[in-house]
Amino acid sequence: NADIGIGEGAQVVENKDAKPGEIFIKTKAGSKVTFTINGLEDLDRFHEYWQDREDQSRLPREIKTETEKDLVFLIWSGTDGGKFLDDKQTLSRVWRAPGEPGNCAITINIGDLGLVRPLDTGSRKDTAKTLAIHVFVEK
Repeated sequence: NADIGIGEGAQVVENKDAKPGEIFIKTKAGSKVTFTINGLEDLDRFHEYWQDREDQSRLPREIKTETEKDLVFLIWSGTDGGKFLDDKQTLSRVWRAPGEPGNCAITINIGDLGLVRPLDTGSRKDTAKTLAIHVFVEK
């Protein structure tokens, strides 16, 4: 789970057609806006089982259940106007709006690496998630 925080320089615009993971903002041409990813965490649950090797007909018995944090990565990209002030792929990014009015889109792709687990306990690689910021640049 993650959401996008918007700092000074922009205002969130309500859009009833927005999909989950999608926000709409408006800002002035040439202004700086700080975006922050909040609550970025991937907790994976693993079950460890024991199988009676003497009697394979018995069902495996659960030994323990663990929950661990997975390693998460994100990739910011702005496709059509504006630019980020640096190339770092961090939780917080500063973006400068283009000098002319128009529309821009910023995407954040979030994925996990899937934990490497001991034998027989499996791993969990979740599907990637994409967040979208739609920017309306005003004069």
